[in-house]
Amino acid sequence: MEMRIDRIGLDLGTAAQAEAHAAAAAELGPDMVRLRFGLDGHVEPDTAFLADAGRAVDALRARGLRILAVVDSDLTVAPEGMGAFLDRQPGPLARAWTDEMASNAGRLAASIGDRVAAWEILPLPNVGSPPRIAAGRWASLLGALADAIRGAAPGASIVSGALASSDTDDGMDYLRAAWRAATSGGLWPEGRPPFDGLGLRLSLLPDGGDSEAALAATLRERASRVIETLSELSGDPSGSPDLLVTGLSWDASRIGEELQARNVWTALNALTELPALRTAVWTGLTDANPHGGGATGLCRGSETGPEARRYAWRAFRDFATYARQISPSPLAEAMRDAAREAEDAAAAQALAPAAPASVDASLRDEPTLEQPPDPALAAEPPSEDLATPDLSDAGLGTMAEAEVETAAARSDVGAADASAPLEPGSEARAAEPEAAETDADQAMDADQAADADHAAASEHGLARRLAAGAAAIAALAGRGRSAGDEPTDPTPAIDSEGAEPEPALPDRDAPDTSEEDAPAEPRSEAPGAAAPEPIALPEAEAEAQLSFHIPNAEEVLRGRGFEGERLATLLAAVKRRYGGHEWLPAGDYTITVPGSLLAEAPAGAGEADGGATDRDPVIDEPDAGTAIADGGEASGQAGGAGQDQDAQGAGAAAGGALAEPGAEPQPIEVVAASTGLTNQQVLSALYRAGGGTWTLFERSGLSLRELAAARTQPYRGPELSSLAGLGDAERQALQHEIEDLAGTGPA
Repeated sequence: MEMRIDRIGLDLGTAAQAEAHAAAAAELGPDMVRLRFGLDGHVEPDTAFLADAGRAVDALRARGLRILAVVDSDLTVAPEGMGAFLDRQPGPLARAWTDEMASNAGRLAASIGDRVAAWEILPLPNVGSPPRIAAGRWASLLGALADAIRGAAPGASIVSGALASSDTDDGMDYLRAAWRAATSGGLWPEGRPPFDGLGLRLSLLPDGGDSEAALAATLRERASRVIETLSELSGDPSGSPDLLVTGLSWDASRIGEELQARNVWTALNALTELPALRTAVWTGLTDANPHGGGATGLCRGSETGPEARRYAWRAFRDFATYARQISPSPLAEAMRDAAREAEDAAAAQALAPAAPASVDASLRDEPTLEQPPDPALAAEPPSEDLATPDLSDAGLGTMAEAEVETAAARSDVGAADASAPLEPGSEARAAEPEAAETDADQAMDADQAADADHAAASEHGLARRLAAGAAAIAALAGRGRSAGDEPTDPTPAIDSEGAEPEPALPDRDAPDTSEEDAPAEPRSEAPGAAAPEPIALPEAEAEAQLSFHIPNAEEVLRGRGFEGERLATLLAAVKRRYGGHEWLPAGDYTITVPGSLLAEAPAGAGEADGGATDRDPVIDEPDAGTAIADGGEASGQAGGAGQDQDAQGAGAAAGGALAEPGAEPQPIEVVAASTGLTNQQVLSALYRAGGGTWTLFERSGLSLRELAAARTQPYRGPELSSLAGLGDAERQALQHEIEDLAGTGPA
């Protein structure tokens, strides 16, 4: 199937980040960028706000980037909706808020509407339980905002805010409920949705998928399911809204940077194969993106320099380059459509009833055509005979004339080849009659020869049309290419001269440039040629399994000889500081305990192996009030230590506290007891509230890398009781875990 790629997108976050990220976004090569517009401290879209928005748009347009503008409730002074999101009859306050949002969206559209490609309205309405926006209210607000934007910018393209689609909820029940509410309540004039395309935020296979094939199949199945639902609801498959995947990402801190890079290429490749899908947008350029969460950016943190770029940066850039090469230009598409129309007209003419044989030729509907000789299609004329004319400065009419001349030249050469003398002796061989040939056979051959003449004439006409089409495509492919340029492979090697250094993509994540894309060598047909030697394949090596165990803090301490009340006291100290010993990733830890607890080293300290390691950290004997270091072997999950340290966000040098048994103890830093929550306690609380998964953390908007890098520092992030991405029940579960960790909950 020919891949249809209209737009490959990249989420840049908010308009305030646009100017700083414009150069990096252009270097990656997306066709469009997704940009969110919020008041950001302004009371209304005043002159200063609109000027800032215009500068952000112009900075991106100057780099050749198209813009998908996102409008959500933060375009008002009350982002929570003032009751307008609830599934009930809106009161005066909710109606006033709706009017304010529609008015602000209209003012923004009037200012920059002619400079953006499309508008996305109210994304992720179905997030949370219950949903952030009730389905019926979402349908109503879509209509109001679409009318306001189109009233200010006639002809604007509207995309419904992306529906969240995960492994557990595809979002289609929400879409059906919104559609029913709109049609039964008359919320959409003319009974049609007010949007041209439906947005979709895919959050599938958060662990990265078992294989590229499994990931691609999952993505294509989900997108196809949504497309079928749109056709079902609209009742007209040809007139149903388009589908746009306006959000797609994987967290490198969870699956590793190499697997994230592989998924960038695989996901974009799989989704853009679907003809009905218009856009696939990666979320986002950096980790500091309000639409992402976690380490989903192509760059770490908020920077875009070479040192911050992940492997996913190059995977995205390489796919964008590949996509541009295999996507036909709009002019090529137009010429191809014109060629198809010409062929259809010719076929219709060929099927028209023929005039009676007795009618004079001058009275026929079409002129009498002399049958040309059969062109030798297998013979390729010399390149100098069919040189493609220079069309770099030609208009469309000149291009068409040149294509006709090229096709005529190909036909003339074919005719010349057909009329060329045969090889010596061929006439005699052709003239020799077959001894066993009967008169009936000769008559049959004569009939077949007449049929062949007619077929040859039809093939000749088709050959001329195909030749003209081939010449047009060849001419279009050459436009913009200077003399001497070499053709490139589908996945070219990017010239790095003058470019900033960036991490090399591992071979197993690199785009597939296997030998099946290489031109096949011609087979030798010489008589007596020796058959090629079969390729000896290496025998598969026998597989083996290796099992290993990564201990947690309790096992390490037991290996040191701590038991009973002393062990319980140490584990309680770990819980107070870090939120528990079961889920600590590999790293160095420090807890504060009474000095008397460590005044005498326990029996077996430094001798037991802790159940997993060759050597364990030695616990020194500090003075009263000093701290104990829990070595880098502590880990509560076998998968935690297998992750890349940067992707895991450990932020600590593993193994730095290791010492041989009996070695001279090193001084241990005295750490004062922490007051309030630490970053590690917040991590633990979110992990436990999510049932032993990172589901809640992914929606919290917090950065795993930043918190883990400073896990012992006091937490200074947003108020945990009001994290926007969590529902009421999830906030209650989180509060319960916080109270348990802080020791303020029920006993």
